[in-house]
Amino acid sequence: MARRGSKPGHFGQESKYTPELADKIVRRVSEGKTISDCAREFDFYRGNVRDWRAKYPDFDHRMAVALDEGYDAIADHCLVIADDSSGDYREGKDGAQFDSENVQRSKLKVHTRMQLLEKWSPLRYGARKVLAGDPDAPLVSVPDDQLDSRIKELLAKEKG
Repeated sequence: MARRGSKPGHFGQESKYTPELADKIVRRVSEGKTISDCAREFDFYRGNVRDWRAKYPDFDHRMAVALDEGYDAIADHCLVIADDSSGDYREGKDGAQFDSENVQRSKLKVHTRMQLLEKWSPLRYGARKVLAGDPDAPLVSVPDDQLDSRIKELLAKEKG
């Protein structure tokens, strides 16, 4: 919810960088909160964080570390959500009844968080895709004579 004086579509208002505010943001981000969460909580324009990261190298480094820690906190929270079965059943007129809506909501919460983690930190949380030519799987060139030899070998095995 935007407050008076804030930019449309953003939270809070233009704020000056202070070490105290930076500490609060870094701490909350490391706990898995988003920049938008912090902007609402501490009443600042969330775009300031990008500007502050460019202007203050120490803050940029601390935010990078906090983001990594925050991703792990979000992943841990996914386990908490998935393991919480307290709302899976509700009391009905015939006794305990399965609450499909609650289970589906929990599933959506975990799925959404995991999709975000995959986008935010693909190397840690994404499905590994090996592409020829990337630094970890360089494209290897095989000379034509070796290919011809290998093809002949495979054809001979197939016939024999």
